Amino acid sequence: YHFGWSELTALTDARYRFIQAPRQELYDLAADPRERENLAGRRAQTEAAMRAALDRFTAGRAIDTPAAVSDEARERLQALGYVGMQSPIGADVSSSSLADPKDKVHVLEDYRRAITLANERRFAEAVPVLRGMLAGEPGMADVWQQLGNILSRLGRHQEAVDAFKRFVALKPGDPGGLVLVAGTLMRMDRLDEAWSHAQLAVKIAPDNDRRARASAYAAHRYRWTTT
Repeated sequence: YHFGWSELTALTDARYRFIQAPRQELYDLAADPRERENLAGRRAQTEAAMRAALDRFTAGRAIDTPAAVSDEARERLQALGYVGMQSPIGADVSSSSLADPKDKVHVLEDYRRAITLANERRFAEAVPVLRGMLAGEPGMADVWQQLGNILSRLGRHQEAVDAFKRFVALKPGDPGGLVLVAGTLMRMDRLDEAWSHAQLAVKIAPDNDRRARASAYAAHRYRWTTT
């Protein structure tokens, strides 16, 4: 859900390890403990048996998917300028149509490098790493959020707003993105826009989401005490 790639599930018995992915894997751990030789497609009976067993283990065990938004909230998002919003990846999306994480190791390495740079407060160096990732993977919502956070630390508020808005467009059911947009707009004294985003964050947030409510309260109070 975070990077938009296929999930991976695996089953290991006394001899074999089977990995369910867009490109399936089967390893004979007794003969190949370092998993160098993929036997998928060559030991069809073992592969089919382990796939069936894995399906039995996972049957009915749904993973919570990202929240969707109501039609009303979607209309309000569109009124704020959000277009091309994506539906969250859920059970109705075929895993075979998603990227295999095995093909994305370099992307994960870039992400870890950017986070390391940010943790070392080398924010200006982290920005091009994240932008490079997003040039090839524009659907990675969490990377847009991380980019917005770093740009905000650099005082590049308009760029941060743009990044946070990309996060909102990809995850319209997550009030946290709207809170980030609202907070950044407040720092830019764009109070009416901040208030609109904070209001919508409250509308789509669970009742116990204190952060969204605090953001709305702050935006409302700041809006009226400075005008």
